Amino acid sequence: MVSYVYMMAGVSIYYAESMETIADNLREVKPGIFTTVPRLLEKVYEKIMAKGLALKGIKRALFFWAVNVGKQYEINRPLPFWYKIELALANRLVFNKWREALGGNIKCIVTGAAACQVRLLKIFTAAGMPILEGYGLTETSPVIAVNRFEVEDRMFGTVGPLITDVEVKLAEDGEILCKGPNVTIGYYKRPDLTAEAIKDGWFHTGISAPWPTGVS
Repeated sequence: MVSYVYMMAGVSIYYAESMETIADNLREVKPGIFTTVPRLLEKVYEKIMAKGLALKGIKRALFFWAVNVGKQYEINRPLPFWYKIELALANRLVFNKWREALGGNIKCIVTGAAACQVRLLKIFTAAGMPILEGYGLTETSPVIAVNRFEVEDRMFGTVGPLITDVEVKLAEDGEILCKGPNVTIGYYKRPDLTAEAIKDGWFHTGISAPWPTGVS
C-alpha cells in the first residue's frame, strides 16, 4: 500500500514504496499532480517506447505515428488545423493509453533538479500531461522559478517565470543570485557558511545559468 499524508487543505500527498513500484503506485493513487526528476520521466518514456516496439502491424505504425505527432507539438503559437486533427486522433488512439498507465488523472507533472529533454516536454504535453519545468535549491524552499499551467506562462526548454516576491540576478561571473521570502535565513549552527552564501541579502547559489531561462 502506498503511504500518504493528509494536508489540512484537503490535499493528499503520497509517497511511492520504491523505485520499482512507481508505475504500480501511480495507477493505484491516480494522482492529479506529481513531482519528479527528468531521469524518471526518461525511464517512463523508455518503457513506453519498448512497448511500442513490441507491437506489430497497424498498431505499431499508429504508435510511432502518434509519437511523431507529439514531437511536433508547440505552445504559444497557432497550431495548423490539420495538426489539431492529427493530435486529436493521436490522443484518442494512442496517448489515452499513456495517461491510463500513469493513473488516468494527471493534470500536470512538475520536474526539476536537471534540465529535461525538450523532446519529452513536447511529447508528454501533446499527450495531455503537461510537464512544468522549474528551478531552485533546498535553500530556496525549493523553488525560484517554474513554468505555469497557463500556456501563456510556459515555454519549452526554460524554467519559467519567477515565483511571486522572488528576485533573481546574475553576478558578473554568471552565478545565479536570489532574494526573497523563500530563501533560508541561514545554515543551522554554521554562521560561517551563512555569511559565505548570503551577502547583502542575496543568496549565492553557486550555480551559473546552465540553460535558457524564462526569467529576466
